[in-house]
Amino acid sequence: MGPIEFLLIPLIFIISASGQTEIDSSIDQGLPSSSSVDCLPPYMSTFELVTGYVFSSADDTMETISGVLQLTECLSKCGENVTCRSVNFETGLCVLLRSDASIKPESLQPSQFPVFTIYAQKSCLKGLENKSCLSSWSFEKVIGYELRKYEKRRLNVTSKNECLEACLLESSFKCRSVNYDNGTGECSLSDIDRHAIPTKPPRRDFAPSISSPSQTIDYYESNCIEEPKTMCSFQEVKGKVLKTVDSIHPNINTTEECEKACLNAIYRCFSYDLGEPKNGRVCRTSHLESVSLTHIEEPHSEVPDAITYERGPCYKLKIDCRAKEMIASIQTTKLFNGKVYAKAKPTACVNDVTNQLDFDLAMPYHDILCDVKQKEAGTFANDIVIQHHDMVVTTKDMGLSVNCNYDLSNKSVTNQSPISIEADELERDEANVHSQVVGSPNITMRVVDKDGNDITSAQVGDSLTMRFSIDDPSSPYKMFIRELVAVDGMDVSDILLIDGAGCPVDINIMGFVSKVEAEGTYYLDVPFDAFKFPTSDIVQFRALVTPCLTGCAPVPCVTQTADGKVQERDSYGRRRRRRRSAGKTEEEKDLLMTQSIKITDVFELDGKQRPGDKNRNSLGKLDESDGSSPNDYFLYTSKDGTESVRNIFTGSCINMAGFTIACGLFLVAQLIMLVVWACCWQRKINSTYNSSNFCDKRRSSSSTLPSPSYIYSYGGPSGTLPNKTSDSASSLRYSTMGCRYE
Repeated sequence: MGPIEFLLIPLIFIISASGQTEIDSSIDQGLPSSSSVDCLPPYMSTFELVTGYVFSSADDTMETISGVLQLTECLSKCGENVTCRSVNFETGLCVLLRSDASIKPESLQPSQFPVFTIYAQKSCLKGLENKSCLSSWSFEKVIGYELRKYEKRRLNVTSKNECLEACLLESSFKCRSVNYDNGTGECSLSDIDRHAIPTKPPRRDFAPSISSPSQTIDYYESNCIEEPKTMCSFQEVKGKVLKTVDSIHPNINTTEECEKACLNAIYRCFSYDLGEPKNGRVCRTSHLESVSLTHIEEPHSEVPDAITYERGPCYKLKIDCRAKEMIASIQTTKLFNGKVYAKAKPTACVNDVTNQLDFDLAMPYHDILCDVKQKEAGTFANDIVIQHHDMVVTTKDMGLSVNCNYDLSNKSVTNQSPISIEADELERDEANVHSQVVGSPNITMRVVDKDGNDITSAQVGDSLTMRFSIDDPSSPYKMFIRELVAVDGMDVSDILLIDGAGCPVDINIMGFVSKVEAEGTYYLDVPFDAFKFPTSDIVQFRALVTPCLTGCAPVPCVTQTADGKVQERDSYGRRRRRRRSAGKTEEEKDLLMTQSIKITDVFELDGKQRPGDKNRNSLGKLDESDGSSPNDYFLYTSKDGTESVRNIFTGSCINMAGFTIACGLFLVAQLIMLVVWACCWQRKINSTYNSSNFCDKRRSSSSTLPSPSYIYSYGGPSGTLPNKTSDSASSLRYSTMGCRYE
């Protein structure tokens, strides 16, 4: 071997080693060589879409295939060819390319007229195992755009592929999109994409990046997520169809079948149409719609009578049936702002939701506010409403029925392991073994008055008692009371009276739970003064009653009275804790009790007292226009039995004794006045009688006309005298000394 050959051998070795190092580095990152794309595990081959761009390089064109009606078919043809690195796709045309934008970035140019082109490039990524996007594409890239806010996680990476892999491998949340800064390597992961943003306005959050041209931020949207495809709504866009679509289905020509084809597509389909009516109805589907085409100029063609159907939110409902509650979990495709609630209890059993894709509503079986109905043993049901507006129900809202069915049938459990039993264990005296099944007690909830009588109506302020009793006096059960709630008849207002611990919330409204136990008698009493809600006369009481065995200890409660004093008492309202002994678990079951009562106002505005209300407070009309005057009084009976008379305008009170004395004095005064008047009348009659006798005597003793000194009264003309010859025709009257003559 010569000296030259000796020098060439190390040089060739060095070159070969250097080339092997580059290849190994490429394999470690799963990156393809310049001539072909052959991903090595754990990397898998996939595609990355760029809508509105075309790769212009005639030298790199491998094959042009016409009549390709599916984008996925075009991608599949490239995937089967090892030397194919990218494709250009327009509806009906597929072009296979041996190079891509990572090798020749200058060859990637916008292409939006007359139709927009879809460019797809091969790449090798980790984290694609068991992903639904293996048969289509993994990400779609929007050059120079970013999704503002909604950032969930930020990290620095060395390449774009590393950022995409971080999204695929993210486990703490469902990664839907990323923003990648090509200049700084900053990668921002988000659980929101441009389709999930509320439609109005979409450009505010998805917009061109604000970075400098040398540090462009690109947006990548994942096609590998699983999302609801049921209970979807579609909005009509009339007079427009997309210039380029992903799939054409020649055998489908109805709206219903085309919608089904869109929802069942292997990619995330967001719109469909039936083409131009004059050319026949043909189903066309696409992963694009108005929100995702904001970066494309004039993506639609104006076609009269054509309709494009764009997908709105879809919902998926999952029911989680647990031991003591059912949970309705809702998943949607657009950010939800609204509420989900039980239809029967819209104000009490509700979950307000703000900008969420996943939310739920928990409905305990024994909750007094969610009104879960038990149809039969082991079957629970309720109706829920998904309401988009915070205040009103619209046509966009939906109602759903949820059910939980529990199998309560007997089960036989067989132990496959052999068991050795001694003879003395088998020869037990079965006569000494007694079994008894004690069913749950029947508990009655009543409202009684102070005499213990059941009532169905009362007046505000009446002293009442809520009584809980066990129907069977021989029952071994006792009970506790908790979560006693009063609800108005319209389900608008409610108030908690006894809390979850069994203590009164406001001692001025409802007192402590006391136990009354005697021979053959056991019940719990809760005293209260009758009250009502302004919205309804009906007050409905609901309480959870927990049966327990003998020895049920009360709970100490500390409350504050109206005068600020602290009061401490025992209340039989605590739920007994579970006891575990000898490997056995005893769990108490709550019983929901309800009772309704009609409560009327203390003010009777008709001015009349109801029958049977003589011992109750009643007020007449306080309106002077109805005949009342400031001197009118009415009878008032206080709680302690003291009666008084109250002025309806001044409110002053007079006790009953004073009122009686005043009435007596008034009657005596009236009697005295009557006696005085009778005496005066008698004297007047006597005086008239004496005067009449005097005049009669004068008339009988006089035989001539009276003298001129008498006062004449003549009915003729003034200054004339009566005719003496016509005394019988005229009337001459005169009087003297109180006597009258004719």
